[in-house]
Amino acid sequence: AEKLYRVVCEEYEEEPRSHTTFWKHLKRLEDLELIESHISSRSEGRGRTQHISMPAALPGAVEKRLESALKGK
Repeated sequence: AEKLYRVVCEEYEEEPRSHTTFWKHLKRLEDLELIESHISSRSEGRGRTQHISMPAALPGAVEKRLESALKGK
């Protein structure tokens, strides 16, 4: 998710926020029940991975609303 976020920031010529700020925003979206996330152990090696989903909205619809908001800046 963070890599995609950085690509989108570059596309819109916006400076990406820090790693910590990015994850704080994701947590806020989760608190608002716009996304769901869960952490699981990786199948190979060490570490964990976080799975993010949007069960209550279509990502394409959210994308259009965000694009409209960014263009209105």
